[in-house]
Amino acid sequence: SEITDPTECTIVYAAQRTMALHQQLEDKVASGEVDQEVFRSFGKDTEDFGSLYSSNLPEVCRRLETIKNTYRLK
Repeated sequence: SEITDPTECTIVYAAQRTMALHQQLEDKVASGEVDQEVFRSFGKDTEDFGSLYSSNLPEVCRRLETIKNTYRLK
């Protein structure tokens, strides 16, 4: 289930959520709903996550929520 309070964000949750959102994008590309260019923008949206995992985990969860809404994911 989704974490609504970013302060409750954990590395495990963030990593699983990132993979789940990526999988949803893969499904959308496979179905022809979106172009595979979406992976480039998704990569840019998540490129800072490595450093944020150690420095600002709540920000990772906030960004995951933004990504979910941007790409109309679940």
